[in-house]
Amino acid sequence: TNNTTTVNVGVDPFAVAVNSATNQIYVANSCGNDLNCASLGTVTVIDGDTNGTVTVTVGAFPYSLAVNPVTNQIYVANNCGNDPTCSSLGTVTVINGTTNNTTTVNVGAYPNVVAVNSVTNQI
Repeated sequence: TNNTTTVNVGVDPFAVAVNSATNQIYVANSCGNDLNCASLGTVTVIDGDTNGTVTVTVGAFPYSLAVNPVTNQIYVANNCGNDPTCSSLGTVTVINGTTNNTTTVNVGAYPNVVAVNSVTNQI
């Protein structure tokens, strides 16, 4: 039988990535939890076993994410860095898949896509 479940996430979900090694699903919510899109974005982490969720705050307008299943790190491209008015350069938020703690890496203007090479650990 096919079972489906609806899991609530943030506002304007834009991208999804899966870590098949940990059965965690990551959803980039470009407006976070703000219907007016005037605050930072979020990533909803869904436990594939329980469908329970955790919310992780990331940068402004996260438009894509990628998972490195080898290192259990999740990379989130924040189109407007840490400024919802888009007056700063972009960032990439790195989420530790074990703790959900984050670090931020400054990148160029308006990053839209991020990709991971899990063999070389290059992003």
